[in-house]
Parts: sequence; structure tokens; C-alpha cells
Amino acid sequence: MKLFSRKRIFFVLILSMIIVQACSKNGEIDKNTASLNFPSEIQVVKVINEESGVVTEHRDLGGIEAIVAGLEAAELSYIGDPEQSGILYKLELVGSDKSLMLSLNDLRQTNGSAPSGKVYAEETNESGAQAWALTSELVQLILQGDRDDSEPELTVTIDEDSDTVLLIGNRDMDRESVELAIQSTIYDASSSGTLDYRYAVEWTDNRRAVVRFTELPPESAVGFMLEGTMTSEGKPVKTVLPYEGRAVIVHAGKAWSGIRWTNIQGNLVKEHAFDSAVYVGTSCCPGKDGIINMYDRDGKVDRLDPETGEVSRLDLEEWPELTASRSSDSGVRDLYAFPAQGETYYIAKGLEFVYLVDPAADLKKRIYHSEEASIYGIASSPDGDKVAVLTDSEGFLGSYADLWIFDATGKRLAHHEKAAYIGHSDGWHFVYPMVWQDSDTVAVPLIGRSDLVMGRGKAIYDVKKGLLAEEASVTMPEGAIEILKGAIPGWSGEQMEVIRVLPMPQAGGESDRYFASHIAGQGTFLIDLQEKQASRAGAGALLGWTSDGSLLTWYSAEGKYPEVSLLD
Repeated sequence: MKLFSRKRIFFVLILSMIIVQACSKNGEIDKNTASLNFPSEIQVVKVINEESGVVTEHRDLGGIEAIVAGLEAAELSYIGDPEQSGILYKLELVGSDKSLMLSLNDLRQTNGSAPSGKVYAEETNESGAQAWALTSELVQLILQGDRDDSEPELTVTIDEDSDTVLLIGNRDMDRESVELAIQSTIYDASSSGTLDYRYAVEWTDNRRAVVRFTELPPESAVGFMLEGTMTSEGKPVKTVLPYEGRAVIVHAGKAWSGIRWTNIQGNLVKEHAFDSAVYVGTSCCPGKDGIINMYDRDGKVDRLDPETGEVSRLDLEEWPELTASRSSDSGVRDLYAFPAQGETYYIAKGLEFVYLVDPAADLKKRIYHSEEASIYGIASSPDGDKVAVLTDSEGFLGSYADLWIFDATGKRLAHHEKAAYIGHSDGWHFVYPMVWQDSDTVAVPLIGRSDLVMGRGKAIYDVKKGLLAEEASVTMPEGAIEILKGAIPGWSGEQMEVIRVLPMPQAGGESDRYFASHIAGQGTFLIDLQEKQASRAGAGALLGWTSDGSLLTWYSAEGKYPEVSLLD
């Protein structure tokens, strides 16, 4: 059940009373109408949210005149029974003689083909309340002011419960360019490659369109791109997606997010939902013994065995005496590192303090305090006798990370400056992957380095000997790029980032036949070099293979894509 505050209940009731007064049969418009009775010499226009807070206050005469002119030109609309509800506001126009209070319903983020917004006024004539339809341009002007000097953008919102895509521009769009972009790039984004998709583009005004797909079968997916779209003035438009990449992908069915196992035929083997996951990583060892840790937005941690699909939830310890406020950009405050066996583990509490925790013995032993530098990553050795920690090298959340190694008593065994590197803008706090390859060597990431093939690799450090080697990640096999070109419409091969490539881990010829590849913004693809074909295995990140040849991928039918931090 959805609960509302008293303020929201009152706010919604006021709008409901207006709607009840005005609902005409079958949503028809009452022809006996009256216009809005505006105050004289309007000095202020206020937008008030459901918590009685002022969202926007217009005092500029030019802006006020534009809003009033837009309201005067607004066409009379119907009030449905029930009326569709968007984001609700109060709109107050303060004049020299009186004030006019209207109800504003921002409908731009709804999936219907109704107007982009409505205003309601009580008792404008003997018929009761009336409603007027607003364009996206007028709603934007009321809520945000005049922003015509900003970069032209087209914001994409995917509503996969209804198989629709909302397109909202901050300029009047060239409708033909939008529809042509969809028509020329639309493709089957499911693994079958034989989807018979049908769609319609419904414009509510020149700044808002609803792309509606009909009769999409369960488990199917369809994608398209919006490159080449223009404003009505012929200016190029930047597409703003809810995730990185270029393709807009719609998954049929109800909203669901989690991990899926699929075989090389593309069939679903099993799945497990992780609806609130914000970060996916490991904490010990690569290969089949590597447990995947799923962090959710509330700080809970689920441990997934990729081989069996079994999930166990970590019992969180209480830390009343410790205050630490750091967190990653994905919302992770505490990082956990588990050995291959046993109940003890290490925790980077608040991304500042490292502790050894033994729940059975009620033990919390401080190992390290990273007072100045935020912790980027942590990993336990397989036997739990050592812990490796990555910290920000430069003190401003830069790309380099120092490697620290401690034993279980807190004794420092090694420190290597700028051992790891992930290229990113300063000030972003990402979690860095790291794994122990055995009890004496640990691997840390080298990502974004131009001297590495595909810009990705790892550095391997020995506890006693220091740096042993730097290795590039597995690259795309010869011919795979050409195969992928045929599976991703509009891709030239140079414009998209190959994030990860993993061969199928089986002995013999099969390991040279199948490769999985994660393409930024496109998802994970299974490449069959023998048959020279590729199919989409998942809409999200490539998480790995199981020993029996199942492919693990992140899947979301609601646009949820957690941060994924894995090292091969």
C-alpha cells in the first residue's frame, strides 16, 4: 500500500474535489465554458509543490507575460473519470487586486497521449470546475523559466510496464527527423532476432512524443537510436538516455531487475531478482570459486554463488561507536571482503576504516584507518590471512589508487603507490575491482590506459616481491568485430566501447568458438565464431561464465543498471 503524508492527502483531495465537480459524461468537454479570470497587474507567479514549498517564483515581467499569454491561449480540455494524475502543483498568480489559485497537473512523464499538462480552476461558470490543456513548452516555462539558451536536448524515459518510451525535448522538435531516426534504426534487441514489432509515435505537442509498442511477446526486446534528430530550427539535438550508450531498448513485460543465466542457445536457465541493487562486485578470488556480492541501496549485502544460484544474506553488524560518512557515487558506504572459506571477513567501514570481523567470536579488530584518502577497493586473500586495500592516491578522488596489504593482525606487509588506475574525471568515487590470484599475489585494475589493448588490463603484485607484471585484458578475437557489426544496427565498430570480453571456459575447441562481450550502452552479446553470428544475451553487464557454459548477465526491464566492478 502506498502511504501519503497529511499534506499530500490534503493536496490530492483539493484536486480531486475540483475533478469531481467537473467530470462530465465520458470525459466530454462541456461547451458552456468561461475563461480564466486573471488578476490585474500580475506581479508574481508562484509554483508550489505538495509539501507547500515554492518550486519556482517568477517576478520578471517578460516571463510573467509569457506565462499569462500561454494560459490565455490554452485550449479547454476535458476532465477524465478518473483523471490521469502526474506531478501535482499549485499555481498562484498574484495581482494588484487579487490572487488566482490554479491546480497544475504535469503529465509529461505519464505514458498516455493526453496533453502534456493541465490547469484546473474551480467554478469558472455554473458548470463547476474547468480544465485547460497545456503544451510541454508552457509547462517547462512555468516550472523552469525560459531556458531557450540551453543546449537542445531530447530526454528519454522508458516505461517498460506499458512498453512505451517518452521523448521530451527542451525545444520544438522536427517531428520528421525523430520519426525517421526511429524508423531507420529500429531492431530486434532480443536473442531470437526474429521479433515482429509494431509501434506508433504519438505526438502530444512539438516537444513531447510517446513511442508506443504493441503486442510485444514476453521476454522480447526492441531497440532504436535517435541520432540525427533536429530541432524545428534545424539544430542538432543531444539525446539524454537513463544509462550510458546510444540505443533505447525496451523490454517487454513487467518491471524486473536481476541476474540471468542463459545457455549458448539463448535459452533462460534460471534467474534471480535483485530489484534494489546498486553495486555488483567480488571480494576474493576469480574463477568458479568467486562469489558475487550484491549491494542494495539500504546497505544490505547478498552473496550469490554463480555456480549454484544460491543466495545468502549477510547479517549486518551494529557499529554504534563508529562514525564514517564517505560513500561511493553508487551509494555504497561499506565494502566487504570475504575469504574463500570461513565466517570471518574484512569490512571497509564508511570507506575509511578497515576491520577484521568474526561474528562468532563477537570480534571487530581495526586493521587500518585511511584517514585522508577514501578507500576504493578491498579484497581478502583466499585463506583470510591477508587483506588488500586500494585508496585514492591523490586525495581528490582521482584515477590512481595506492595498494596496501596487511595481515590479520594489522601489520602492514606492503605499500605500492599508484598501483591501480581507472580513467575517470576527478571527484567521482567509483569502486575499484581487485582479486587475489593465490595466497601471495593480488591483481588490481588498469583501465583507460592507452598503452594497453582496448585500454583495459591489470597489474599483478606479489606480497614480498612487488610488481610482477602488467597484463592486457582478453581482446576480441579476429573476425568478432565484423560479426558484431551485423548484430548491432548502426554500429561502425569505432564508436562504441568494448568493456569486457570473456571466452567460454571449456577445454578443447569450444573455448575458441564462443565469446561473450559487453558493449557499452548495448548490453552483452554471445559471439559464435564458427557460425559467424552474434546474439544479444542480456541488456546489461557481462558478469561471467559458469563451469557448465551458462552465461551470467545483468538484466533489467525497468532501466536499472547498478555499478559493476569485476576483474578477470
